[in-house]
Amino acid sequence: MAFTKFLFMLSLITIASAGFVWQDDNFPGFPSDMWPSIQIPTIPPFDPKIPNFAFSFPSPDNIKKTKPQPGQTYSGVYVSSNGGKGTMVANINGEVIEKKFGEDSKKSKSKS
Repeated sequence: MAFTKFLFMLSLITIASAGFVWQDDNFPGFPSDMWPSIQIPTIPPFDPKIPNFAFSFPSPDNIKKTKPQPGQTYSGVYVSSNGGKGTMVANINGEVIEKKFGEDSKKSKSKS
C-alpha cells in the first residue's frame, strides 16, 4: 500500500512539473524527412447494382388448376395457417389434395 502511494505521489509530481521543463520552447521536434510519407490510394465510390429477382408464388387456385402435359411431372404444395387453423393444398401430377386443419374456438373447450 505504501508503495502504491509512493508511485501515485511520484506521478503527480512528474505531471505537475512536466510543463516547466522547456520554458524557452526551443524544442526542435522531429525533422519532416525522418519518416517517409505514405500515399494512401483513394477508394472509388461503390454503387452496387443488385439484380431484381422478381418471384411470385403461385396461388392455391393456380396449384389446383395446373395439369401436367403427357410426359411431364408436376408437384405443387400450398400451406397457410392463421390463428391455429390452416389449409394445405397439394397437386401431385394433376391429383389435387386439399385438407383443412386446426381447432375451432367453440370445439376446443375442455370438457369438465
